[in-house]
Amino acid sequence: MKLKKLIKQSLKIKEGIMYGLNKMKSFLLEKKKPTVLSREDKEIITNRLSEMQRQIDDIKFMIESDDHYFDIIKQIEYSRRVLNAAEILLLESHSVPLQ
Repeated sequence: MKLKKLIKQSLKIKEGIMYGLNKMKSFLLEKKKPTVLSREDKEIITNRLSEMQRQIDDIKFMIESDDHYFDIIKQIEYSRRVLNAAEILLLESHSVPLQ
């Protein structure tokens, strides 16, 4: 009895997963070729990545200088936000839905 119930539940889960994968596949196939980044978007993203590189160098220096861990964590969080902002801009410029 329990085995039949488990098999039935597993099949329902598998059907749900397959349905989701097929929806994703059809969405991806419908999408047109992504647009090329504009010169302005390229410049913004490149600048943000350069800022990120400088931030990473600063974090390395802070670690080597034995700065307080809380200050280092704040800088890491700031770097993460800069990288996320660059990612969002890249996704938006290619018309990819974020959800």
